[in-house]
Amino acid sequence: SGQPFRSEYRMLRRDGRVVWVHDEAYELHDEDGKPLYLQGITQDVTERKEAEEKIRFQARLLDEVGEAVVAVDPEGKVVYWNRAAEELYGWSAREAIGRPGVEVTASEELWGRADEIMSELKAMRSWAGEGQLRRKDGSLFPAMINITPVHDEQGNLVGMTSVSTDITERKQAEKALRESEQRFGSAFR
Repeated sequence: SGQPFRSEYRMLRRDGRVVWVHDEAYELHDEDGKPLYLQGITQDVTERKEAEEKIRFQARLLDEVGEAVVAVDPEGKVVYWNRAAEELYGWSAREAIGRPGVEVTASEELWGRADEIMSELKAMRSWAGEGQLRRKDGSLFPAMINITPVHDEQGNLVGMTSVSTDITERKQAEKALRESEQRFGSAFR
């Protein structure tokens, strides 16, 4: 067909080592158009294949974390959204990826703290604290939030990751405890 043959597969080397290779071959023809032979290149792509597998493994790990993990690029657009984030915020990964992270998570309360948070991140420090986050349906919930800047080898900011935990039950328990203490104090007095 005149198109190159391309394939990737594992190969056993003479020294007993298994490597991944990428083959690309072209069929060469004589003057009458009859196929003569294949001419091609075989490249060892083991390093790339191992790096790809490592990335897939890390993505699977992040997907299994029980906390909402969200990563944004330097412009603040979502580039990663795990399953726990889908459950917590109500946005699917497909809906969230590419949108500004603050659009799909932040409440007005956090917008008011943006300068505080960004000053920590610009200073290459993580920010952790409690705040109100927003679900897709607009409902708010209290959360423990940890935002970490991500830098490349040269120290340039390449994105941020946030890990968020819904602390609604903890807040309700704290409120119930305060109310109980107040009732006990009143009864004791």
